Amino acid sequence: MNGKVPAAARAPIAWTLLAMGLAASPAPAADRGAGLARLAGVWQLDARVSDDPLRMVRSAESRRPAPGRSERGRAEGGRPEPGAEQLAERVTEVVAGANVLVIAWNDPRLTITTWDDRERTLVVGRKVDEEGPRGPVRVTASWKGSDRLVVATEGDPAGRRLEIYELGGRGDQLFVTVELKVAGSKWPFSFERVYNRVAAGE
Repeated sequence: MNGKVPAAARAPIAWTLLAMGLAASPAPAADRGAGLARLAGVWQLDARVSDDPLRMVRSAESRRPAPGRSERGRAEGGRPEPGAEQLAERVTEVVAGANVLVIAWNDPRLTITTWDDRERTLVVGRKVDEEGPRGPVRVTASWKGSDRLVVATEGDPAGRRLEIYELGGRGDQLFVTVELKVAGSKWPFSFERVYNRVAAGE
């Protein structure tokens, strides 16, 4: 999981894998409870092996021709990538304060709290309506297999959001893969964050 592939190259593949994860059968209740209990704890971002999504957005934009010029210098009606500013805004919403995650499990609710005290409560196995930054959204959280939580957020006018929380190693690492589908862009934008466990859940 630590090998890095440019987001533009891996996005179609990752999006397909996330869709497959959503379509997979949910784990039995007993397995779900045991798995989510393992997910609980305090997690610290390992920036050395994690993607820097804001840098990825800026890098992609810096490689584009300036408006009004083609790559060969011919004048033409150049335009920025659709949704680029919106994408940067949404990435910031996801990663702000997320250097530390405190995850608590109280069946059927999983609560994720960031270091700046932003709290998000997921009801695993159910669809829940909540208030997003741009209005009401519907969130579906599902436990898949023995080590994977899949969260889909729909209804945001800015586009769909998919997340996978997956345990790695001996349960001492957490891989968080995020896919953001932005209106006007051909492919979703994906990035991965890697966390190390610093405390077990209660």
